[in-house]
Amino acid sequence: MISLSGSEVGTRFDGVGVVNGGGATSVLLKDYPEPQRSQILDFVYKPMFGASVSGLLAEIPGDGNSTQGSMPSHMHHRDDLDFTRGYTWWILSEAKRRRPNLSVDATAWSAPGWIGDDPSRRFAGEHGDAKFWSVDAVDYYVKWLQGLRDVYGLSLDAIGCRNEKGVSYDFV
Repeated sequence: MISLSGSEVGTRFDGVGVVNGGGATSVLLKDYPEPQRSQILDFVYKPMFGASVSGLLAEIPGDGNSTQGSMPSHMHHRDDLDFTRGYTWWILSEAKRRRPNLSVDATAWSAPGWIGDDPSRRFAGEHGDAKFWSVDAVDYYVKWLQGLRDVYGLSLDAIGCRNEKGVSYDFV
């Protein structure tokens, strides 16, 4: 039996986790006019205000359809690198500005077609998408993390293998 009492002091609950992923789930937010855009972001991420979100799982954009749409990758091909594409960087920056201690995790829902196109760069013991589990995917993740740190001054608390696509322990 669980007993609740508002008269006793205990640990305070201060937020919930959310997902910004699945392809374009918040793409229109960046286009909202001020002050409405900032008000919405405040209601979602500001501590002790509105939803007071304390954890955010972000999609590492991969050019592919990932449920409700697609988000542009930072690397359309192996020699292409652009940390200004899409809006994930913006969402992460705005969320951390409002809540500096926000726990931020990320993982890929999809990946550009060049990843794993060379079988010699794939890991053994794959589970799920064998093409994804490759040196290419490692390089792809590392480049995204470098952009997050070097361009936006942000870091992650955790990075996932891949959303709902199995795991390769060799990859990890």
